[in-house]
Amino acid sequence: ETLQALFRQTGGRPYEILVYDRYSELLLEREQYSDAIDVFEAYIEDHPESPWAPRYHFRIIDTLELAGFTLTIPERKAGFVSLYGIYSDYWQSAGPDAIGFIEQQLEQLLPELADRQYLLAGEAEDDQQADDHYRKAASYYAEFAATFPDHPRTPERLFLLGETYLELEDWPAAIAAFERVAYDYPEDTVADRAAEAGYASVLAFREYSQTWESEPVSERMAYQELQQLNRLRFANAFPGDARAPAVYYIALQREFDLNNWEETVNMAARLVTWQPTPPDELTTEALLLSGHSLSELARYAEAEQAYRDALATMAEDDERRSGVRENLAAAVYRQAEQLADAGNVEAAVSEFLRVGTAVPESALRANAEYDAASLLITANLWEQAIGVLTSFRRSFPNHELIDTVPAKLALAYRETEQWERAADELQQMVSLARTPEERRENLLIAAELYDQAGNREKAIDTWRNYANSHPEPTDVYMEAANRLAELYQEDGDAESRDYWLRKQMETVDRDPDAADDRMRYLAASASAILARDALARYDGIRLTLPLNQSMTAKTDALERAVNAYKKTASYGLSSFATEAGYQIAHIYARLGADLMDSERPTGLSELELAQYELLLEEQAYPFEDNAIDIHEQNIRRAREGIFDEWVKRSYEALKALLPGRYRKDEVTQGVVYELD
Repeated sequence: ETLQALFRQTGGRPYEILVYDRYSELLLEREQYSDAIDVFEAYIEDHPESPWAPRYHFRIIDTLELAGFTLTIPERKAGFVSLYGIYSDYWQSAGPDAIGFIEQQLEQLLPELADRQYLLAGEAEDDQQADDHYRKAASYYAEFAATFPDHPRTPERLFLLGETYLELEDWPAAIAAFERVAYDYPEDTVADRAAEAGYASVLAFREYSQTWESEPVSERMAYQELQQLNRLRFANAFPGDARAPAVYYIALQREFDLNNWEETVNMAARLVTWQPTPPDELTTEALLLSGHSLSELARYAEAEQAYRDALATMAEDDERRSGVRENLAAAVYRQAEQLADAGNVEAAVSEFLRVGTAVPESALRANAEYDAASLLITANLWEQAIGVLTSFRRSFPNHELIDTVPAKLALAYRETEQWERAADELQQMVSLARTPEERRENLLIAAELYDQAGNREKAIDTWRNYANSHPEPTDVYMEAANRLAELYQEDGDAESRDYWLRKQMETVDRDPDAADDRMRYLAASASAILARDALARYDGIRLTLPLNQSMTAKTDALERAVNAYKKTASYGLSSFATEAGYQIAHIYARLGADLMDSERPTGLSELELAQYELLLEEQAYPFEDNAIDIHEQNIRRAREGIFDEWVKRSYEALKALLPGRYRKDEVTQGVVYELD
């Protein structure tokens, strides 16, 4: 203290360090160790930035050892690192000589301190104390690597740093330390430690991954990508390591799980040819993933080969064999589909049938044969299709598609003009139908086929069966009823024909808003047929004496015919409405004309006959006036752009009924000009 006070009073002198040095040596010679330490500390206190400060700090450590005061030595050494190490303020401004001295001490101190803390962590009484020691050890290992990045012992220190971080469960830091050892140093400087460190980083990543479950998806995926890069880095850097193929397989599985099919195929190919040869199990798994990925890429021929190669590496009792064989069958099946899509029918059919050859027990075999038949049908190869379908029905009588075979055979028979066989197949489908809709469709097709075959009796029976059992959908029902009316018309069965004509009208009348244009047309057409019959009956009644009796029959027939045509017009189709308009007008005009042409009573005087004629005219004129009004209503449709046959006929009728108004010569443009 006296020495320190002296120089504080007089100020620093160039010889000050010599005084401190000689005095401390004297004290040491006298074994006044505590006093010597006080001298060193006094100098350091007054000259903390002096080049001698770190040297005196270390002389304190030496003095403690000399005196046997070892208890505080670790603390003094730790203080040296703190005061003069690479992260200290002193280091930033120190000169080369001081740095050289410090480095010389740190080279020994940092490993010593780190190892001591690591050992203390293992002896700690609780986890908290252990973690504190591990953190201190980690800081010393890390500082050694930062201070001596090119030191031969740095990789070993980094490896120990990684292990220390493992104890702390600081996975990212552990991974970083191990990866530095594995990949940042020349191979000849780390020897076998590089591969160990690389694999340690893989294991650390595996532990680290357990902490990602609660992370957002985007962050978790980013971590997983880093882990994938870590696996690949290890496998690529150390392919000869016995653990590399297994790590590479995990990376391969990851690419497969991400649906990265191309990358999976490429990686699997590499794993299969890995040297040294990996275990058979890894080879098999790689081939399977390759087969699955090639299938996803629609490279089915390559997928088939991958599955064959996988089967070749499997034991006969491997439980996966059946599934792989099914995958193989699927690959063949998909090749057939590709050929079919390309229009290569012959090759596609051959491939479909090859499914059964390659994997006879495959669940796809029946479908493949069925698809072969369908393809033949699509290609219009009817005779071949009939052969395959017949074989299919014989080989797979309980197949889920067996009930569709009659329909396909019906088509094939129809295309080969075997109408009766086609219709019979459809009748079989009717009996096999599992749902009302399926039964309806099959019955409809059967009716059409019998119709096409010219078998009137079976056609009528089938159409009638359809119409009686399937009033819905109404549009199809209308077509069936219409066809029945036509068939009965051809058979001359007017009663049955009229029944089905009325059924068409009733269907539309029941729900007019639900009827489409075709349904309204059929209903109007059916109504028109019945109206024409009513008109024919009306026209067939002659007015004879006694006039009252025949007139009653005539007017009753008129009412029925007019109502029938009004019904026809009510469906709102212009072509039928104009016919109805014309015919109703015709009915009234005809009645007026029939009255005037009716039979005259005999024995009348000339006056009586004249009076009778006048009476007939009075009765006929209203009918004629009605006819004129209705014809004029009909021709007004021309203003709406409707000028069909019936409108024209109304014009012609009006020329006869009102010649003064309607039978005029056309006024030419020249005449109009002269009037101007």
